Amino acid sequence: MQISAADPRFRPLPDAVRELSADVRAFDAALAARVSTDYLDHGYWVDLEVDKRWLVIGDNGAGDHWLLGPDGEVWFFDHNYGERAALLFEPLEISVTEWLMMAHLLGRTENAAAFDPDRLAAAIDAISPGLAERWPYELPVD
Repeated sequence: MQISAADPRFRPLPDAVRELSADVRAFDAALAARVSTDYLDHGYWVDLEVDKRWLVIGDNGAGDHWLLGPDGEVWFFDHNYGERAALLFEPLEISVTEWLMMAHLLGRTENAAAFDPDRLAAAIDAISPGLAERWPYELPVD
């Protein structure tokens, strides 16, 4: 099965691959379709049971993947788990747009000479309440 870059679920993705922060490289539709198709291979899944509803929309450059789930929300897969299974995916309970906003915010924070941790916490909470606790990576504190 080939996943098409024209799939409407890819619409919120950027028009080109973008490294938005140290832990988020957002794919464009073409790369997302190609990587998602590659991961339909049974060898990547626990018990060879492929769930075709999951789309890969980004990575961290070190093997972890950001996924678009069947619920339309972004999920996270830590490559240290090895093979994929939906039960190993971590829900972020955010949309692709909110994921992109979070990545931009973190990228700006990483590149800032200094930042206010309280302001960062408020900005993250404005994107989605509780997101700081659901985010799979350690957030900057100062």
